[in-house]
Amino acid sequence: MVRRLGKERNTCAIIGDFNGRLTQQEPGAGPVILDLMCGKGWIPFLHTAPRGTNIYPIRTFWRSTGSRTCPDHAFIHSTSEQTLTPSGAYVLDGLSELSDGHHILGVAFQVADGPIPATMKIPKQHHTHKRKAPMRPKTPKDMERYQALLMHWFREEPALDYEQLTGEEAEQALQALMTATVDIGLQHPQWGRKLWRTYQDGWSPTLLALQAHLQFIEELRSHLGNSTRRYRWPRRKCLDEIYKRSKVWERKVFQAFKRDEDPNRAQKQLGECGQYGPSYYRLLREPPSLEFLAQERHKVMQQLHGRKRLQASEELCAYRKFMVGCYQRDRIKIFLRNLLGEHKPKFDCDTIRCLLTDMYINHPEELAWVLSLHFQDWFSKPAHHQGPITEADGDWLKLGTDKRMFQEATNHLGIPEQYTELIWEALQTVPHKTEITQELQDAMEEPPTEEEFRWALHDQKKSTTPGMSNVTYGNIKDWPEELITHGYQLLRVMWSQQHIPQAWKEKWAVLLAKTADTADINNLRPIGLEDCMRKLWFSISYKRIAATWDKYGALDEAHHGFVPNRGTDSGFLDLLNQLEKAQEWGVSALLCSWDVKRAFDSVSRTVIRMALNRLGVPANMINMIHTMEVEGITIVRTLLTQYIYIYDTEGMEGLRRLDAQFPGILIQPERGVPQGDTGSPLIWLAVHCLRPYHLLTASTSKRLAHPLKH
Repeated sequence: MVRRLGKERNTCAIIGDFNGRLTQQEPGAGPVILDLMCGKGWIPFLHTAPRGTNIYPIRTFWRSTGSRTCPDHAFIHSTSEQTLTPSGAYVLDGLSELSDGHHILGVAFQVADGPIPATMKIPKQHHTHKRKAPMRPKTPKDMERYQALLMHWFREEPALDYEQLTGEEAEQALQALMTATVDIGLQHPQWGRKLWRTYQDGWSPTLLALQAHLQFIEELRSHLGNSTRRYRWPRRKCLDEIYKRSKVWERKVFQAFKRDEDPNRAQKQLGECGQYGPSYYRLLREPPSLEFLAQERHKVMQQLHGRKRLQASEELCAYRKFMVGCYQRDRIKIFLRNLLGEHKPKFDCDTIRCLLTDMYINHPEELAWVLSLHFQDWFSKPAHHQGPITEADGDWLKLGTDKRMFQEATNHLGIPEQYTELIWEALQTVPHKTEITQELQDAMEEPPTEEEFRWALHDQKKSTTPGMSNVTYGNIKDWPEELITHGYQLLRVMWSQQHIPQAWKEKWAVLLAKTADTADINNLRPIGLEDCMRKLWFSISYKRIAATWDKYGALDEAHHGFVPNRGTDSGFLDLLNQLEKAQEWGVSALLCSWDVKRAFDSVSRTVIRMALNRLGVPANMINMIHTMEVEGITIVRTLLTQYIYIYDTEGMEGLRRLDAQFPGILIQPERGVPQGDTGSPLIWLAVHCLRPYHLLTASTSKRLAHPLKH
């Protein structure tokens, strides 16, 4: 018996029969239990032995009369000595011996904090509640029904005058629409679903019926003498047990075909058994022989083999379809990973290892608190970052135009003066800045059109992980035409007033593991899950900005990351060309490699606004982007925080109460852009385009090569 509090290393106590020797001196060929366990941090509390031996524990209380031992050993782990205190062991009274002649042993422990109070609430099983996205219709008929339910809700809502709406009223109406989408989708209206899975999953009704038949035969064989581990039925009970199990077999078959179009399908399946169906076994006067059951088992196995072959072929077809789809959509990384059988490590967010004590933490509240404090430090500004250029609300306009103020703000960094001059010149030098500024000003003066909104929705993937609203792009695509227009009008009202909904400022931080050691908190990196409506609406503006920058060549040509039609492959070709040129000319090639730690999460908010303003982005767009982040709240998505927000229906109020009890649950990042937002790559690229490539080198062709000097 093992009492677990988490994973293997969280085991506090082990009690049981280890079938081995206590010490090396004892006779026998079994493993040396005592030495092996003690070498791994286990402290023996008791180990049973015949009376009178010197290893008999003082705190053990025996009532057995003979020299026979009970289950041998009890160990407490060294990390749990302060939690559990052993108080004795005893043989339970009034119970018979086990099948191997052993008595049943009880071991008593005392908990350090005393018994649990009777008034204490039982902890909720957070791990049993998984995030559920709203159901999506699968057939045209179900789509009509789903849209009819949404339109019925919409008609019951009060009519809105979009021209007179305030930003707050538009936010409330949009939030009501998102809530209705989730509520209707989570009502489980069975959009074309069945009680069984598809043939590709191997759970067709026929397969379930055959498995029930096979289970019936195996139970009869094991209880009629074919197994030494099962209790053999006495002759007087044999027919009664066969009758009961035939009823169970028949009930499982009818359950499998419960929703079949043919009401007699279950009876037909039982008829395929021939004369040896459930009724045959119920009319027996003598138990069937093992030879007969073996023949019946062989017949069922042949039928199951055919089902398995069909399942395997369909799984192969599904795999080929998936691989071809990945290749056609240029998802080469996913294609190669599946081809090579590589899988990313998955963090289940149930256990982490404490860095100070090297102990594992899996208590829901403590786990959420430790992760939140760790990533609160992750998003915080380092102590050595000083001055307005590192603040969230620094004067970004003056820092980008006043040279003296810029130099004062960067003096503490220790940058040599000549390089500060180069950086300042790079800030002021943007090709075609007047044209870029004018074009973006005209583009951002009016909100995106409804046609652009619909095209942006059409281009998005359906299977996107939702944010805290639990609404995906697929759910928005399923809206009726009238509701899509309604949502666009609400977004237009908020754009004209530069109003940012509170839901757009709240996001989950989902943790992904970088290595296989998922319990190490330093191996986790956060991915932000923002509201899908926020990403959809602002993706239109980000595309406008990117197209304008690309049109006028605002970004340095040395960039290959996050640039359309460029990537690692083009960067490697550029590098190879420069190395080959250096080799051909007989000059040295100097290569410098940089790795930016926490690249997306370490960018200053003031620097972000300076970079966007430098590249001609209008002030109204910069302010909206800044408001979403500087007033944003990030919550690490654990089993507890997800349970409180979704399943307890408490929402943010429940998380605020948890934050009052455990300060730090609600994180307010001081810097960075969320990795996972549609505009984060573009913003990161604008910030790192400040490097003065054109000032450091005379020409692009000499960027990596220079003549040798002796």
